[in-house]
Amino acid sequence: MKFKVWAITLAYNDPEIIEESIARYYETKHPEVETHHVLVDAHWPVNYPETRRRLEALAASYGLHLMDPGENLGLHGNFNWAWSRLDIPENAGVIGYDGDSWPLNQGWDMAMCQVFVNDAKVGWISLWHQHVTRELYQDKKLLSEDVIGGQNTATPKEACMNSICMFRQGWLKKIGGLKEFNKYYGSLEICLYPKLAEHGLKQVFMKDFKEEPHFYDRQNPLYKEWKWRTCHVRDIPTDMEFGTWLRSRK
Repeated sequence: MKFKVWAITLAYNDPEIIEESIARYYETKHPEVETHHVLVDAHWPVNYPETRRRLEALAASYGLHLMDPGENLGLHGNFNWAWSRLDIPENAGVIGYDGDSWPLNQGWDMAMCQVFVNDAKVGWISLWHQHVTRELYQDKKLLSEDVIGGQNTATPKEACMNSICMFRQGWLKKIGGLKEFNKYYGSLEICLYPKLAEHGLKQVFMKDFKEEPHFYDRQNPLYKEWKWRTCHVRDIPTDMEFGTWLRSRK
C-alpha cells in the first residue's frame, strides 16, 4: 500500500549535520511512502552565506522544496510559516524531522502511516528514543501499550519528550499549528499534549522504531548552551534568539 506524506525540516544547525541527517532520512525511508519534503532556511547565524549555499545544493540533490521566511522565526514559528503555505489534505500525515535527526530503523515512515490509517484516534506519533524509556517506565507516564496496524505502540498519559514525529493534518489545522511557551525554542510537548484530549485524540510512541542523538557530540557547543539556559536555567530571556545571544557575547 502506498502513502503520501508531507515532511518539514527546519534547517537551523551546522550545514554538515543537516546534510548527513537528510541523507539518513532517505537511506531509511520506505520506498512506497511518497514524500513532499520541505526544507526551511531558518537563518543559522554561523557563517550564514555558506550555510545558504549548501542548503540550496542539498535541496537540489534530493528534490526538496526550499522555503525561506526571511529570518529565524523560532521552532514553532518556522514550522507554522512553512506548513500554513502547503496544501495538505485533512487526513494526511505531516512529519516533523529536525535537521539533526537520526532514525535507526528502515521503514519508520511507513510504520507511522500504518498506525495512522488503522486508528483515527491517533493525532501524533513519535519515534522511540532513550528518554522515552525513562519517562514512560521509570517516571510512570505510561497509559497503555497496544498493537495498531501491526505496529507495537505505547501511549503516554502525560507529555513526554518528542522526537521524529508525524502529526495528523486535520488536528494541526484545528489547533492552529505548533505551540511553545518560548518564542524561539522550548516546551513544545507540554504545550501540545493537552490539545490532543481536547479533540478526542492521543499520542503514541513507536516501540520498534527508534532514533538516537547521533550528532550530540558534534553540535555547536554554544548552541547547546543557549538551548539549555533558555529552557532549563532560564537566565537567557525566552525571546532572545540564538544569533542575537551570540552577538551579545562579543
